[in-house]
Amino acid sequence: MLNLLRNKIIVILIIYAGANQPLHSQLWQRVGNGLDRFSNGLWTNIESNKLFVTGNFIHADTLLCRGICFWDGKVFGKLTPPPACDLCGTGRLIKFDNKLFATGEYTVPSSTDIGQVMQYENESWSLSARFPKNSAAGSIVLVNDKLLILGLFDSISGIRANCIALYNPENNMWERFAQNEPFQNTFFHSEELLNNATYYKNEYYFSGNINRDDDFKEILRYDGKDWKPLQKGIFGGFADARGLIVYKDILYVTGYFFKRDGNAGDYIMAWDGEKWFNPFPQIQYLYDIKNMAIISDQLYISGSFIIPADMDSLAYNIARFDGCNFSAFGIKMKYPEDVEAPFALAGFQGKIYASVRDSLQGKYAGYLISFDENTPNYRTINITECPKEVDTVLTIELYPNPFDEWLTIKSTKCFAGALITMCDMLGRTVYHSRFNMKYENRFDLMQLSGGLYYITVKTNEQVILKTKVIKL
Repeated sequence: MLNLLRNKIIVILIIYAGANQPLHSQLWQRVGNGLDRFSNGLWTNIESNKLFVTGNFIHADTLLCRGICFWDGKVFGKLTPPPACDLCGTGRLIKFDNKLFATGEYTVPSSTDIGQVMQYENESWSLSARFPKNSAAGSIVLVNDKLLILGLFDSISGIRANCIALYNPENNMWERFAQNEPFQNTFFHSEELLNNATYYKNEYYFSGNINRDDDFKEILRYDGKDWKPLQKGIFGGFADARGLIVYKDILYVTGYFFKRDGNAGDYIMAWDGEKWFNPFPQIQYLYDIKNMAIISDQLYISGSFIIPADMDSLAYNIARFDGCNFSAFGIKMKYPEDVEAPFALAGFQGKIYASVRDSLQGKYAGYLISFDENTPNYRTINITECPKEVDTVLTIELYPNPFDEWLTIKSTKCFAGALITMCDMLGRTVYHSRFNMKYENRFDLMQLSGGLYYITVKTNEQVILKTKVIKL
């Protein structure tokens, strides 16, 4: 009788645990019917309310689009395809000066050049930049309102430039980024590659595989006059720096580097303008950080993580950080080394989009999936203490107004799952995002055209803010 009772208790406990366990395999959804090949870039265009997808695919669903397509929340659409090639392999896509710029390898009609930067205007593509033989365009980035091309080259379209080039919208030409390059022919050369850049505390930061024996190893900064190191650089014989992102006044750097070589962290470190430090010392395991993105005022990181309390030693492929708490959610796998985390992340229409493999957890993924922003966390660990909310009257500020790039919403209270909607004067939704409202939230609205917009913020389906703003 006792044994029978014990078995009943065990069964009840198992059922209860299963009932309260999230259905991990159902948290993500394939986008449409998926892509036929790999995607490596995601970019949200707020102005057109589209999510652009780039990669080496040929079709999105059944749509022929050759490496570039967009998703409007319901169906895939396409631009005029880039110049024909067997595998275009589009890298990054970005809008600047009312043009779209894309990196990749494209066959240019009536030319022997291989165009690695193309531009899209008036529904047609044209060659924007050409490079010498054996050169490469690594990435194209918008930094401090300047369009930069980074890579492995010593000239661009016949103009001398070492691994960094600047686009001049006045003449539609590329030129040297800095005329005072002290490292010409010695600093950047054929063995080194720049792959990312950002702007932090009034300085340009560049990362890559910079093989130097001095303090400029793997990462450097430029204040408009002088090139400077970040302490002693990044240590390790095979080290490199890849991802750069500024979040809550801290610069986060990802790459291939380890604490055992003298660095502050494994695969990810933080820089406060003066020193390196480990941003997540409580995380037991970090493996191959793939991508970072700021979505709804939270820092999203794709990679593999193991945090305390994971008794089954599971890895989580997407995590989010709000400045205080590190939370794992998303795709749950057993062996971090054998699982590739999402290669690109982006927020669009209240969802998180991720470029992945063709299948996940035994289910066809079609190289592109999405999560709801309100996807529950598997694990959360506190990194730093956050200000405690006090019982006070709700007041909300929105500034600056007029604004240029960033719009800030400041609140005396916090709300989970808030919804912000922006409409133009014709009532068309131009921006729509679900976010966790904290004391201060910043929204990147640089892609919006200048004009008057109507903003509505809701929590629990109740309107807490309704106002007008002007975009310069």
